[in-house]
Amino acid sequence: MSMGSAVLLVVGLAWAVLETAAASGTLHSTGGSTGAQTEPGAAGQSGAVQSLRRLSMGTWSTLSSTTVTRTTNCAALVMVRHRAWAQHPGMGLVPCYRGCMELPLSQCWIMQSCPVPPPRLPWGTYKCDENHAWVSLGAGKETPVCEPVCGKPKNPPRQMQRIIGGLLAGKGSFPWQGRLVTRHNLTVGATLISDQWLLTTGRNVYLNHSDSAKPEEIAPTLQLFLGGREQPALAIEHVVLHPGYPKAVDLALLKLKEKVFLGEEIMPICLPQKNYVQPGRVGYVSGWGRGATFAFPSMLKYVMLPVAEGEKCQQYYEGRNASSWVQPILSNDTFCVGMSELREDTCYGDAGGAFAVQDPDDDTWYAAGILSYDKTCTASKYGVYVDVQHVVAWIKDTVAAG
Repeated sequence: MSMGSAVLLVVGLAWAVLETAAASGTLHSTGGSTGAQTEPGAAGQSGAVQSLRRLSMGTWSTLSSTTVTRTTNCAALVMVRHRAWAQHPGMGLVPCYRGCMELPLSQCWIMQSCPVPPPRLPWGTYKCDENHAWVSLGAGKETPVCEPVCGKPKNPPRQMQRIIGGLLAGKGSFPWQGRLVTRHNLTVGATLISDQWLLTTGRNVYLNHSDSAKPEEIAPTLQLFLGGREQPALAIEHVVLHPGYPKAVDLALLKLKEKVFLGEEIMPICLPQKNYVQPGRVGYVSGWGRGATFAFPSMLKYVMLPVAEGEKCQQYYEGRNASSWVQPILSNDTFCVGMSELREDTCYGDAGGAFAVQDPDDDTWYAAGILSYDKTCTASKYGVYVDVQHVVAWIKDTVAAG
């Protein structure tokens, strides 16, 4: 469906700021704006009003419109796709949700990972192209595209919770945690890294599939769940295995067929920009893996675990006489994690979850690792994780290629 003729006359607008502020009662306006229109589907919502005036010939303008100011903490607002609405001839209002532009009097930029400072667009006319991005009719350039906010859970996890026979994760503590259901209803983990992409393991992808199966054959057999248990299943569009699988890197990317709306219960974790893997460093691992009774739980749990000495871990697994399927994949792109002081551990079904660390410098959570080997269950000394920093370039290139 082409939207090439939709046109917007703007100073600059990120509709997510207006929409979420209005929905949570924090949108305040000054000055008059005649003929303000209610957003489609927003009837009955308090204050959900567009701060735009409809002009002739199907255009929208911020000229002489109401101004918007922040009155409460923007981080508490519900995050949605970055979107604005344009009047399309014959189609009514249509969304353009990829643009990120500066609304002059708004300070709600914590909601988006925009360039710092956010770009200020010149006065002009912009059209919504087939990729849902605003394009300047004069310069022919797209506006900057923003990434969703990552690694900022509203309810960060507390210490000393556990997976093996442990306590439950609080609502919104691990909003990046995905539940991947494979063929024959086996439940494993996945980690949300954007509004359409997740990380999991190659072994998770191939559960109950032969080694000769192709990723495009496996994708339709997978279902992904995010947020609360009441959320519907999400379809997987395609699976991309890391080129190092299965010899060295047990990792795969999953692309959802549709982007997900982000909020307190669904939010990606950030990819690491520096090394967080040092012996003794503690991270948090969440999952729906088997508990103390070896039954799969109905609620998400988590545990705090320390990074272990790599050499000792290598020697431990090399000394075991076990088949390849129950042996971890160890390489320069993996690291090992020990058990907690209370012998808490991960178990079957937890693989694909993140080894999440909080950076004290920016209070942001990063996926330092992805759990690959979850067959420890307190019986083995070490869990094995893919070192995400080592594969960030591949992740970004794959996501960019679509």
